[in-house]
Amino acid sequence: MDASQFFGSNYLSPADLNGKNVVATVLNIKQTEFNSRDRGRERKLVVFFAEVDRGVVLNKTGFAALSKAYGNETSGWEGKKVTLIPDQIEIEDKKTKEIKMVDYIRLHVDESDYVPPENWPKPTPPSRDDDLGDEVPF
Repeated sequence: MDASQFFGSNYLSPADLNGKNVVATVLNIKQTEFNSRDRGRERKLVVFFAEVDRGVVLNKTGFAALSKAYGNETSGWEGKKVTLIPDQIEIEDKKTKEIKMVDYIRLHVDESDYVPPENWPKPTPPSRDDDLGDEVPF
């Protein structure tokens, strides 16, 4: 029995890719709240793919790859191909100032799949309640 199944995460990790790149299709994107050790609660985007059973928590580098190829509106990412690459990055521990290697999943979009900016979907404005009950008397 693989004991790691009892300690797994709700999100995809580099180890889940078994050292292999995986081409995946964006299924949807959801906002999720996380507890951060040093920043309290914070919202992050989680990208879900058709070919894998768990989502990838989007970091700034992943966001940059997707937004450069498909725009900032996340609805424009759905149905698009992304390569999930297990990778490592050096980071400095804020408390100890030590440099350590951290595993992460790098997202790559082939330039041939880029969508021209004029074809990106326009951002959806936040919904607004027209009856706010805040009339200003003049």
